[in-house]
Amino acid sequence: MTLLIIPETYAPIILAKKAKRMRKEDPVVNKRIYAQWEKQDWSIRGIVHRTLYRPFHMLSMEPVLVLITTYLSLVYGILYALFQAFPIIFIRKRGFSISDDGLVFIGIGIGTTLGSYINYRLTSHYPQLIKKWKGFPPPEQRLFGAMIGGPGLVVGAFWLGWTGQYASIPWYVPALSTIVVGLSISLIFMSFLSYLVDTYLMYSASAFAANTMIRSAVAAAFPLFTTQMFTNMGVNWALTLFGLFGLLLAPSPFLFYRYGAQIRSRSKFAPCLDLKIAKELAQEAEKEIEHQV
Repeated sequence: MTLLIIPETYAPIILAKKAKRMRKEDPVVNKRIYAQWEKQDWSIRGIVHRTLYRPFHMLSMEPVLVLITTYLSLVYGILYALFQAFPIIFIRKRGFSISDDGLVFIGIGIGTTLGSYINYRLTSHYPQLIKKWKGFPPPEQRLFGAMIGGPGLVVGAFWLGWTGQYASIPWYVPALSTIVVGLSISLIFMSFLSYLVDTYLMYSASAFAANTMIRSAVAAAFPLFTTQMFTNMGVNWALTLFGLFGLLLAPSPFLFYRYGAQIRSRSKFAPCLDLKIAKELAQEAEKEIEHQV
């Protein structure tokens, strides 16, 4: 359906198609017209370098990518840990059936849906930013969702842990905490992944590749020890540990919002077009003031 309905929007591909069409229409006059995308190294070595080497090279060089990958790995791991933790909280401690336990995940679904709506509201100002910043607003404008989701995940982890531990507490109290957990996970992911795209632009696929490989490996490992962890430590202290890790990383979006531009300006992969546009806007403002004077 995508191939049939959605048009190509990737600028390098569009330019490459245009160059091929121009060469075909007039092979003599346009024989030297080539798009930059066509001049890339398409040998096996070149493809391997871009698809396998570059993501890990970026991960070793980019503090923004390292911290975001660490944070999202923890969040992804917590999500997968819940698959093992819910049976302990609701089946073992409260006598739910397997099907009843599965229904508790509706709370996660409600939370992620609410997170999507909140993210939509938080980014509703983007059309104006696109116009003001000539198509490339500061990536830090994407971080508002993570500013809510980071502290929210800590609250959700403590809420679920300390109400889920004790069977005397009604089942719906820990179940309601899953809405907060789902909402927080949704906001953190959408916010930080959007931030990666806006930060690295043409290198965002490599940034995504590094991020996805690491967080998927972490998430795959979490269920291997979650049952033992929640059984031996108790649901309360296990989720307290997760909550403390979340608390340690929760300031990340606030720090990126404050210092992100400075960090990006020293990056070898971040184009930082917004910083160049900011200088142009400042120069235009100065000229406008001089003209008025």
